[in-house]
This record gives sequence, C-alpha cells and structure tokens, in this order.
Amino acid sequence: MLRRMSCLLTAAALVSCARPAPLVPARLSTASGPAEATALSEGVYVMANSNAWDGDPRDLPRTLNPVLLAIENDSGRPITLRLRHIALRRPDGKRLTAVHPLSITDELEGTTMVAAPLSVPMEPRRGSAGDQGNISPLLPSRDTAPGGWDLPLPSPDMLSRALNEGVLHDGRKARGFVYFPLLPKDVQRVELTLELVNARDGRSFGRVVIPFRHRGG
Repeated sequence: MLRRMSCLLTAAALVSCARPAPLVPARLSTASGPAEATALSEGVYVMANSNAWDGDPRDLPRTLNPVLLAIENDSGRPITLRLRHIALRRPDGKRLTAVHPLSITDELEGTTMVAAPLSVPMEPRRGSAGDQGNISPLLPSRDTAPGGWDLPLPSPDMLSRALNEGVLHDGRKARGFVYFPLLPKDVQRVELTLELVNARDGRSFGRVVIPFRHRGG
C-alpha cells in the first residue's frame, strides 16, 4: 500500500514545474523522489511531496507553498482531518497553519466568486488529488480566462486538488494538496506536523512529524 502511494506522489513530482521546491525533506523515504518524505505515528502513515504542483497557476510556489499529502489511517480509530491540525512548525516554536483556499476571495470584473465545499464525509473519496467530488467549481477555467491564466487566487485547480477536511475512518486514505504561507528567508528548518485527533471524542492521541529543510531566497 505504501509503495503504491509513493509511486503516485513521485509520478506527480515528475510532471511538476521545473522550479526547485523551497521545501526539501530532511529525511527521504525509500524509493521516493527528492521532494518526497514519509512518517508514521500511531498507525497513521503520511507521505508529503513538496514539489508535486503541476496545476494552474504554474507559478503558485511563488505565492504559497503547495504540499501534496497522502494519508493512510490504520490507527484503529477515526481521525478528524482539519487544516488547523496541519502546520509548518519553525525552530522558534511558531506554527504556520495550512491556508484554506476558500479563505481567499476572488474578484473578477467587480464580482466576488467563492466556491463552497459540500458537506461530504471523507470515507467515500477514492480518487486522486485532481478529483472535484466535493468542491463546487464556481470559478472560471483557464480556457475562459482572458490572456491565459491571470486571475486572482484561488484557482479552480487549487480548489479541486485541495485535501478534503472531514473524518478519515480506519482503513481509509486521503490525498490532496495543502497550502502554506511562504517562510521567511532566514528560516532554514521546519517540521510539517499533523495532529492526530480522535473523531469520536475530539482528543489528540499523537502527532506525525516530517522535517524539512527550507531553501530561502
């Protein structure tokens, strides 16, 4: 299972933009690409690829740090996935929580357009990060954008490829992008952390930690 998930993330990295990712795993997983790392805690496996973005806009890494996550829950309990549980932790202890793409308002010709997610549980999702199963595609596509892609964020790709929030039941998996703010240039190391929260009682029972090096500048 882990090998198959690793292949999916590595394949995404091969078709991503050539610009080096600012986040580089401090520890590499076996049979992974140079931007991919894995960690295991309390039966929850996480793979993170910091150079997998190949959607619109292609230069998104100049504005945000998109990281592709694949999460497999074998903990024996359902876990609650929330963006506030996913963060980059700096050496000084400060946390940069993943940014929800729907918190960004788009304005096109004076009209505000925000796509709203449907309330769909996590468990039925079996597709890739490109699925649009639970996000309403209300924003215009690249083909309808005048002069190519020159629209404010979030783009339709950011919305459709985002990691779903919800309950990840035991034996299930989830996959999608999370978006972090850019780090200050002087920050050289961070840890990507996922707080493990039991969906039954709301209590934390562990944490997945993946260390990254930051190439500032």
